[in-house]
Amino acid sequence: MRFGFCWAICALAVWLPCNLASADTVRVLVVCGQSNCVGRNANGAELPPELRLQPDARFWYVEGPSQAVLDPAARIESGGWIPLRTQPDQGSGTFIHPEGFGPEITLGRLLTDSGTKPLAIVKFAISATSLGEHWNVASGVLYPQMIAEVQAALAALVDAGESPEVAGFFWMQGEWDARDGALANAYESYFSALVAGIRSDLGVPGLPVVVGRISSGIAANGSYPGLLAVRAAQASVTGIDPLAVLVDTDDLPLDLDNLHFNTSSEQMLGERFAYAHASLSPLDALVLEPPAPGAAGMVNTFEVRGGGPFKKVYFVFGFTPGERAVPRCAELRIGISDPILGGKIRANGLGVASLRRRVPAGISGRTVLVQAVDLRNCRASNLVAHSFP
Repeated sequence: MRFGFCWAICALAVWLPCNLASADTVRVLVVCGQSNCVGRNANGAELPPELRLQPDARFWYVEGPSQAVLDPAARIESGGWIPLRTQPDQGSGTFIHPEGFGPEITLGRLLTDSGTKPLAIVKFAISATSLGEHWNVASGVLYPQMIAEVQAALAALVDAGESPEVAGFFWMQGEWDARDGALANAYESYFSALVAGIRSDLGVPGLPVVVGRISSGIAANGSYPGLLAVRAAQASVTGIDPLAVLVDTDDLPLDLDNLHFNTSSEQMLGERFAYAHASLSPLDALVLEPPAPGAAGMVNTFEVRGGGPFKKVYFVFGFTPGERAVPRCAELRIGISDPILGGKIRANGLGVASLRRRVPAGISGRTVLVQAVDLRNCRASNLVAHSFP
């Protein structure tokens, strides 16, 4: 490949809704926990409209306040698959605002924008619940209910002619166990059993697990003598599991109660969940979008999804189709016979790389071939042939 090109290069990460590559396979994420997973103190009305309702991602939820553990009538439910959205409280006391949300909102937005498959989220979260008691794999009331709910959601996708794949489990819980020394000291064993149970019961032994570490800031509340023990347990389990990752929350602002995340914190938590999940997940296919706006004489954006998080992606341009070997990748061929290396861009944490170039006016009327290459993993994207008007 020849190096150098007359167009100026700069990188700009952008978030663009993607055309979903497969209408059959659906990535399903499971989000569980207690009040900071529910998003008890987050105000959905403060979100921009594009986050409050997201038609390009699906959502199935069951959640509620503490009394909903034993009283299903106190829960709020989606009643099946709906577009990803904030959740109305419906007078249940699930949220302190009429409309609430948890980390699923920004988690879903980022992973939908960066992925090549449709996304669906199952959220099962009840406030003021304990891992050692309510979520206990052997004896808790919530664990089997959660498994049954996920299986029902998967079955509904199958009935609709789709092929679901459970692609991630997200856990934000532990504050309640930190209130009790015995529960806190046993948290590690209970948590190990939970992770093993989820993978076994959902039939995904390599399921990525993302854990939100309970905030050290709740110490200001004064009611959590087991705080350090729970935090240490969460770090220990994720530290020895190569398919699990711990997400820090210590810098996320707490509400006035020194316990619950506020509106901005829930958004940041979801973003961190998304980046953590990307670091654990198998690489998607590299998918290169047509240039936008696709006109000569102005700056165009060339965006590829499915790269390795924070890894370099090479953008190759040319005018003549044909097979060409790629240096350092003996088996890899690209579809441009006269390739020119137009730039290398480091992907963001979700594997999205964007190259911005000013396309000369003289290109008008010509067809330009573009392809993206991941040299680290010897992968190439689809070939885009674009005729610039």
